[in-house]
Amino acid sequence: MIRRLWTEKILQRGGNTFVPTRIKLDDHYTDLKYQLKKYKELKAATAQITFTCFDEGKKCYKRVAEDSNARCCCGGCRSSLGFFDDDIIFEKDFETYNKLFINEFEGKKASGFWRKGTGCALPRELRSKTCVSYNCESNGVRDMIGAIESRISTLQQKIRVQLSTVLSRQIIRPRIKKKYSEPKADSESPKAEDKPLGTPKEYWSVHGTY
Repeated sequence: MIRRLWTEKILQRGGNTFVPTRIKLDDHYTDLKYQLKKYKELKAATAQITFTCFDEGKKCYKRVAEDSNARCCCGGCRSSLGFFDDDIIFEKDFETYNKLFINEFEGKKASGFWRKGTGCALPRELRSKTCVSYNCESNGVRDMIGAIESRISTLQQKIRVQLSTVLSRQIIRPRIKKKYSEPKADSESPKAEDKPLGTPKEYWSVHGTY
């Protein structure tokens, strides 16, 4: 059984937006479906950028170094849980994150999602916005990276707005309706989870398990 350490920690932290697997995106949500698809595609597309700080094997000089002090920004992967601060995270990918996340530094071999000799263990589309758009050096690709980061941020904002509507219509309202339709004693007052929850953050604050 795969441990759920990363999932538990990332849900406790807050700040990110989670896409539940139980939502149904039919023809009424074609725009949201497109945005969710494009969000991952943009992250994956950063693999095509020629970062001048990479060697011929396409490995970052610092991030795959033997010395843990030379891992650059990846050195904080464990404590930051992968630098996920305001990202869109899909519940269907929870298993992958939990499987690859290591919460200890094992003899300079691994920490968080970082691995000695290979760098990040996550595919690019599952990495944080910070990880796919950060460039240590000032060179010709910074403007290109900045443009992609801006586009990803714009998609995040649109996804949050539309996802709130989907959660409210498909999960939260039916749940509240069902609870209130059940017979209750006169002395029984509505519970915290009975209250309408309009945003993904509010939803996961109550339904933070899977």
